[in-house]
Amino acid sequence: MYDQTIHYSKTLWNAFVVDDCKLKNLTKLLQDRIGDVTFSAEFVHGVSRRFETVGDLIDYENPKSKEILNICLHAESDDLKTSARISFLRASGSPAISISLDACEIVLFKLLDEIQDVIRGMRPWYDVVSRYPSVYSLVIACFGVLIGGIFWIEEIEEYIKGVIGTFEDVSRRRIKLPPSFRQQLRIFK
Repeated sequence: MYDQTIHYSKTLWNAFVVDDCKLKNLTKLLQDRIGDVTFSAEFVHGVSRRFETVGDLIDYENPKSKEILNICLHAESDDLKTSARISFLRASGSPAISISLDACEIVLFKLLDEIQDVIRGMRPWYDVVSRYPSVYSLVIACFGVLIGGIFWIEEIEEYIKGVIGTFEDVSRRRIKLPPSFRQQLRIFK
């Protein structure tokens, strides 16, 4: 019952940051659990390229004119019973991570948990905001209101200084009393 090969496939619509360390961790995991890992990358102009090792992929300069959009890691066991394909996608506009696994049930779920642990570490702090455009817009709007409020307060302060002057200026001024008030003061002397 548990020896049958089953298939798992899912696309996670998450922002991600693929750095050297995480890519090496994911490669090591696939090598230890399945076998040799091959790498491919799709570039901005539609050309694909294979890399033999994770080091070759990491050492690629990635200039803007030939920028990497998608990275795919593929591992397959010698007996062809277990395979995994993990793709980091950016070309479609929204970032996504595609996971496709073929293995017996026990191996598949253990491998899936380990892969998801590594992928969770690739999520940046702004991941929640990037998944919900309305939240993203709300954050931008609040930031705009905050900055606008700061500048508005500074403008009011400058206006008050221009009309009244600073507190020191006001305290140094001689107060001119109206004539009727001066007469009332003389009565008390």
